[in-house]
Amino acid sequence: MSNGCCAARLLWTKASGVALIALGTITAACGQVEHSRVSGAGAGGVVGEGGSGGVSGSAVSGTGGSSGNGGAVDASGAGQGPFLSRIALGMQHGCAIKSDSSIVCWGSPVYDYGQAVAPTGSFTQIGAGDLRNCATRTDESIACWGEPFSSGPVWPIPSGSFLLVSVGGAHACAISTLFGLRCWGATDSQALLPPRGPFTQVASAVEFSCALSAAGDIVCWGNNDFGQASPPAGKFRFVTAGRAHACAIHDDGTVACWGLGGPGDPTDGSDASGLSWGQAVAPAGRFMQLAAGTYNTCGVTDSAELRCWGAGTRFNNCLPSPECGQSLPPPGAFQEVAAGWFHSCGVRADDGKIYCWGLSTLGRASPPSDFL
Repeated sequence: MSNGCCAARLLWTKASGVALIALGTITAACGQVEHSRVSGAGAGGVVGEGGSGGVSGSAVSGTGGSSGNGGAVDASGAGQGPFLSRIALGMQHGCAIKSDSSIVCWGSPVYDYGQAVAPTGSFTQIGAGDLRNCATRTDESIACWGEPFSSGPVWPIPSGSFLLVSVGGAHACAISTLFGLRCWGATDSQALLPPRGPFTQVASAVEFSCALSAAGDIVCWGNNDFGQASPPAGKFRFVTAGRAHACAIHDDGTVACWGLGGPGDPTDGSDASGLSWGQAVAPAGRFMQLAAGTYNTCGVTDSAELRCWGAGTRFNNCLPSPECGQSLPPPGAFQEVAAGWFHSCGVRADDGKIYCWGLSTLGRASPPSDFL
């Protein structure tokens, strides 16, 4: 990453386990952040903390509208206003932030650690892992619920002020108001040593994470068994991470994917891991937002339509097969999409309601009707 002054366009949105912030334009290493509320020095890097690389500035000004869509960012970086993601999916549950800033969750997980029991309070952004969730409160603190990060000694939720959080398999990462990264969870996780920032988005998955720098570069760290921590070069505006793959949106709106389930890999789960279903074969077209699930990926196109790829393009032998229809989205205009294990959900652009598709057992695809 360059040490000189670099201007980067930022966008705000988030999908399952993935968060992105929008500040208009950030000038890295120049001590200036537009649309910020607080200034301060960059934090130094320690174990589990990547630091901000000396960028001053802090939390985003502005919140999403009543339907969660505060506007899109245009090619010049001067958007109509940022919007925070409102929906995140786990293995057998989902959670979302309502227009009154409270959280609602649904599903009846077999492995019940309370991940579908929403906490009280006011929240701005949410991320979900398989069996746990974390969210940023309006006071910029982090709340987590569900299964503890219990593989090895447990790391406490970090204190401080944060813009957003993303939850992986046994770890979570958050971006502080100084644009540095903090990661915590099981100490045997390979994803607890993030790089130095400044960063504007982080996406955590199973033993790896990826982050989008203020300059538009993607950096990944942690497990790289399938190339999931080896992102392509280029300038990007969004990144999402699934179980062992990741996808990102280029500045021109086209998509790049890497990791398991990419070109040349089996698309029927016949690989040694049984997880390769074409989820990292990027489609043509231009997209505004992406969500990587365990076996599939979904995105919102520049025309607000949903497209999904990977497992679930049909409903065939669902469980043990992951062909559970999670890649068969409904028609219509959507503002956000999230992907889980065997189900996906989206927020409609017209009425702001949540619609889900794919495996419906255990109530995972039955969001509340009073979401607004």
